Amino acid sequence: MHPEISVLSQTEQFYTLNHESGIKIILEIDKILSSSLVCGNENPILGWDSNSFMQKCPTNVIVSETITDKDITLISNIKINN
Repeated sequence: MHPEISVLSQTEQFYTLNHESGIKIILEIDKILSSSLVCGNENPILGWDSNSFMQKCPTNVIVSETITDKDITLISNIKINN
């Protein structure tokens, strides 16, 4: 996500994303998935933003995963508030 967006983890499935302009997004991730918030990880490299060459700043990434040996249907919900 862009560094101007703050992320608050409510639970493993619910995240609130806020932009300084006042826009708020509530993200509900499917319960089949295990989710976590990562910011500026070195190993593995994950959660960085770069506006130009040789510059990086940590930023939030929501990582969701599961292990399965069959087809699954994932349903996530996004609610946008102004």
